[in-house]
Amino acid sequence: MIRQRPSVDRRRAPFRSLAAATLATALVALAVPPPAAAQFEVPGNAVDVTAASAVQARERALADAQQAAARRLMDRLVIPAGGTPPRLSAAQVAALVQDVEIADERVTPVRYMATVTVRFRPDAVRRFLGEQGI
Repeated sequence: MIRQRPSVDRRRAPFRSLAAATLATALVALAVPPPAAAQFEVPGNAVDVTAASAVQARERALADAQQAAARRLMDRLVIPAGGTPPRLSAAQVAALVQDVEIADERVTPVRYMATVTVRFRPDAVRRFLGEQGI
């Protein structure tokens, strides 16, 4: 018994590879964050907090990580320009934070440990610095 191979329309083959290349390029573009976003991300904030409960320890640890990340961000943005970084209140930090990413999380009944990446809202940070005259 002889099997026939399905016929391939050779005229469409270049379009298929062009479509595949276009799709691959689009997926890569979506996967890579824009460079401007990276300057408002502060990775590697290690936290280790003990409190009466794991929930309280986690809340305090995340607040501490956001505060430390805000200080590092202000240092990174303001000091190279010759300025003095402003001190931020907890409310000001909360208004600037876009989101947090938690890695290497470990919890005991009274302790919370993790590495936290904090991302800030670029427009809010620029607005805050402008209000501070920086």
